[in-house]
Amino acid sequence: MVKLVFPISEFDQEYSIIADHFGRAPFFAVVEVSEDGRIISVEAKENTSEHFGGTGHPPEIIAGFNPDFMVVKGMGPRAINMFQERGIRVFMCDAISIAEAVKLFMKGKLGDAEPCEEHRHGHEHEY
Repeated sequence: MVKLVFPISEFDQEYSIIADHFGRAPFFAVVEVSEDGRIISVEAKENTSEHFGGTGHPPEIIAGFNPDFMVVKGMGPRAINMFQERGIRVFMCDAISIAEAVKLFMKGKLGDAEPCEEHRHGHEHEY
């Protein structure tokens, strides 16, 4: 079994839409996937980071879910480094839903995360 985390805009089990930018996503979906690619469980966790009036950075909070991998559409360099320091590999995907992204993951079609274009050009946020 493998555990993936996705930033999502609203929760709808495996049909949840992956948020465009992970740190600003209101929820994170913790997804357990069997070795043969079946989605075993999907659990929504509220983003309680400083972006939403809480404390801590999103990578710190997500590390507490003990994921094997993080799957995102975009992420800044500081956040990528924070995940790497915790031994969590970050993948990029263009999939719309969790179900679609899991299929791509199982086929080995996701690439390693690189900072999104916004961050390379001095965009204001880091997560």
